[in-house]
Amino acid sequence: MNHKKLIDDGARAHLPKRQIARQLYFLSPSFAFAGNLTLQLGLYEKVCDFLKLPLSAIRLVGSGHTGFSLVKNTPFDKETSDLDIAIVDQGLYLDFFELAFDTTDGWQDVSKFSGTPQKQRQMKDDFLRYLRKGVIRPDLMPSSPRKAEWENFFGRLGDEYSDFCHGISAGVYARELFMAAKQESAIDAYLANPGNL
Repeated sequence: MNHKKLIDDGARAHLPKRQIARQLYFLSPSFAFAGNLTLQLGLYEKVCDFLKLPLSAIRLVGSGHTGFSLVKNTPFDKETSDLDIAIVDQGLYLDFFELAFDTTDGWQDVSKFSGTPQKQRQMKDDFLRYLRKGVIRPDLMPSSPRKAEWENFFGRLGDEYSDFCHGISAGVYARELFMAAKQESAIDAYLANPGNL
């Protein structure tokens, strides 16, 4: 599957970016697992078992899916590139939202975020910025046993799939709309590059 051609053809046909994103991430196969759907299914099943979610909640995004970074315009390299997983589930999104809200006493206690006081404030601001877009970035979450469990799971998963990628990370989206909207900005970055299209 030529993902660049899919984007270019969609742009030439003046398709809305949301439609291009949906074609790209919901209908086209992933580059990193080309010819090895069994391996991809195994990865997705492990994530689904861990989170108690259906397979339909899991999507691969980023260069692992397209074969190149839409933003950086660099190719996927299994030695240096991570696999980025999008988990689309409103219940999980709300669970993490509530956990972060409760842990920080309604965003008042920034000390629950990692780092220096300045870094803690920045992490809170970044977390809330993504939250407003319907995205939970677990790496920006305040410290909690649930966050530690998440990091341990995806760290072990990255080790297990180290022949295919540098690591594995995941974000949580409230609904498909937010996932597609997030990918639109990457498509915009790709199309803004003078060497593309």
